[in-house]
Amino acid sequence: MNAESAYLRVFIDADGSVNAEGDWRANGGYRLEEKGAPVAGAYFRWAYDGGDILVENDPYGLYPVFYSTFGDSLRLATRIGLLLDSGVPRDLDHDALAAFLRLRFQVGDRTPFSHIRRLPPAAKIIRAEKGFRVEGSMPGLPRPYSGSKDAAVDDYISLFRQSMRRLLDADPEFVLPLSGGRDSRHILLEAMRQGHKPVRAFTAGFPPPRNENDRAIAAKLLEGTGVPHCTVDPQFDLFASGELHDRLTEGLTAEHVWAMPLRRRLESTGLAIFDGLGGDTLSAGLFQDEERQRVLRESELLDSAETLLEMFQQKAIITEGVLEAVLRPSFLEAVDRSRALDCIASELERHRSHHNPLQRFNVFNRTRNGPGMFSFGVLPRERVRVPYFDYDLFQFLDSLPGEFVSSRDFHTLAIEKAFPEFATVPYAEPGPPRRIASHQSLLYFLRLSGALSRSPASIPVRRGEALRRTFGAMLRRDAPLDTWWHPRLLQFLLTLGRMAEPVRRERNL
Repeated sequence: MNAESAYLRVFIDADGSVNAEGDWRANGGYRLEEKGAPVAGAYFRWAYDGGDILVENDPYGLYPVFYSTFGDSLRLATRIGLLLDSGVPRDLDHDALAAFLRLRFQVGDRTPFSHIRRLPPAAKIIRAEKGFRVEGSMPGLPRPYSGSKDAAVDDYISLFRQSMRRLLDADPEFVLPLSGGRDSRHILLEAMRQGHKPVRAFTAGFPPPRNENDRAIAAKLLEGTGVPHCTVDPQFDLFASGELHDRLTEGLTAEHVWAMPLRRRLESTGLAIFDGLGGDTLSAGLFQDEERQRVLRESELLDSAETLLEMFQQKAIITEGVLEAVLRPSFLEAVDRSRALDCIASELERHRSHHNPLQRFNVFNRTRNGPGMFSFGVLPRERVRVPYFDYDLFQFLDSLPGEFVSSRDFHTLAIEKAFPEFATVPYAEPGPPRRIASHQSLLYFLRLSGALSRSPASIPVRRGEALRRTFGAMLRRDAPLDTWWHPRLLQFLLTLGRMAEPVRRERNL
């Protein structure tokens, strides 16, 4: 069984017995089991024994598994395409897409398809009167941390050391994607403190117009450590990178096209990959400030959803005007802003009882479906290890008062206190947009315009306006990210249109 292509259909026979076809047993990811400690990791497994079906996954739902309860059967797969090819209807989920097109990540357990969902955290399969249903549960609400910020910094250092020890005991040889930020730096320095240098560190460059100095900062951090450092250039053919990205990330995010060359280099090592997923959201206050935290605690649900949508839509640099210009009117109506708000509000309601609902929403939506699909979609998912989701560490970070993380210095303070000898090494900062090479932008335009002209009639794009805007973005060689994002939106819609087209040969229902 290959975890990358596992598929199982479970159904109820006329006599009421449960039967199955496909991979009766499947598992993937990593599990850390230590006496006296909860199971940690990012994993799934299912098993059919000829009568009952058992499904288990990690408490955060990080490892991507998809399911459908269409008809009288339960289908499980590690790729959405396997479910579509098995006969699950290809109807689009317009509520999910309304939110996605404005956020650049899917909300909750939704996918672009109405009859397909992502397996929720701590999933359970329940046999219903007709067929099956799937339920999940979030990690329990923590008791809010009552100590001082200084004490919390000390606790962070200690619990992160414990998390890294557990990982290093299981995988003493590893490679590290090293950016100029905090999350991977903390991993590097703590691993070295425990006597385990990464076999190699890799730092990716970003394609224009992004301009960040990660490679220079990472090189400075590694000076004198003896850790080999590999810098990875961005791929010249950004259209090809986008196509691969959209296949790997299952329509859950649209943000990691830059990482395709990094994927190839990490995959070639065959070693465990220690990744900093979640560190920014849980301890550096990403997308958090005290006013937004207050609104989500005190305001009506739709007002809170509006605050979230405005925040992420500004980050995603997708305006309503862009959507009106490039989407067909019928599709635009189906994915209008009110449906996005309703979708976000429904998900937000699940997190309102948390003392910091903004952080909980971010973790189980943007982190899980955005950067989480870099970790467990773009990267070779079977080898990825995520120390910030160690059970004890997560429970602690999840308990912190909002003001500790909204100040944006909490993670920095922890790293500086634990490793004062590295305190003078700065963190990466974005620079002004870089100019896009004319031959690179021309190649992208030609590839995208050709794909648009060959696209199925069902694609929800106004082709003429889309091409005009794409060509305009290509001509602006100093294009800011908001201009460059328009072609990426179109490329995602092209991929979605192809996935939504029926195929002639499908597995039997």
